[in-house]
Amino acid sequence: MLDMISRYVRIIDSVRSMTERLCEGTAHPRSMIELPAIPTPHQGTSYNPPAEAHQDLLRAAHAMGEEGTKGADEGRDAHERMTRARRHPGRSAARYGSP
Repeated sequence: MLDMISRYVRIIDSVRSMTERLCEGTAHPRSMIELPAIPTPHQGTSYNPPAEAHQDLLRAAHAMGEEGTKGADEGRDAHERMTRARRHPGRSAARYGSP
């Protein structure tokens, strides 16, 4: 029994020394990460934000909303053109606003 334990300890020691030799000189993976673990939120989202940071955040949200409504308007126009074309299948598409 003692012989088996001593053999096990020698195996563990040899594996440990091999691992140390292989990893010698390599950096730990955490030291290579450049991003923070949790990104910091915009200052304007806090409970008591600075006025300028809050206004910046509102401007950005408004710009995103404007882009979304512009796409919706274009989609609505295309839908209306298709609907008119379906109602009058024999007439030319140029007459109903098709590009």
